[in-house]
Amino acid sequence: MKVENSGRDDFVWVVATYECIADLDPSQIADQFNATEIAASHRELLEQAASVKFDEKGIDPEEGVHVGMPVLRMHSYDLPG
Repeated sequence: MKVENSGRDDFVWVVATYECIADLDPSQIADQFNATEIAASHRELLEQAASVKFDEKGIDPEEGVHVGMPVLRMHSYDLPG
């Protein structure tokens, strides 16, 4: 993903909310112990959805910056139907 008006390719932090992780696999309880595993097992879907969101909406400055990189927050409603 490239941040608009940047002179180089900037990385973007993609952060999935709890609800987003929980909706990836409703058969599991997304808790502090397995949320990372759920996200990892659905990484391709998360990356696709993040790419679509980025292309359609870009970066929202209100979502902040982490380690000098803009944050793209993923919500349940950002996942495909």
